[in-house]
Amino acid sequence: MRDVGKLAVASLFATMACAVLRFFLTGAPQFIILSTCGTPFAIIYLISIQLFRIPTHDEYGQIRDVIGRYLPSSLRYRLD
Repeated sequence: MRDVGKLAVASLFATMACAVLRFFLTGAPQFIILSTCGTPFAIIYLISIQLFRIPTHDEYGQIRDVIGRYLPSSLRYRLD
């Protein structure tokens, strides 16, 4: 359950940043708001997850395997 709390805090950080950004975008078209707020949310959320060390070593290995399927063979072993 500890990781769930960490995910909630990471989401809270990203949400607060997007709320501030959204305040400055009042009156902008909806697509601009979505793309402008969605991008920083994803970046802040992923950085927070990395800083809180939520994924385990095994999960990193699974991520490397999935990403490696889509890379050319010359780049597959550079992810380690």
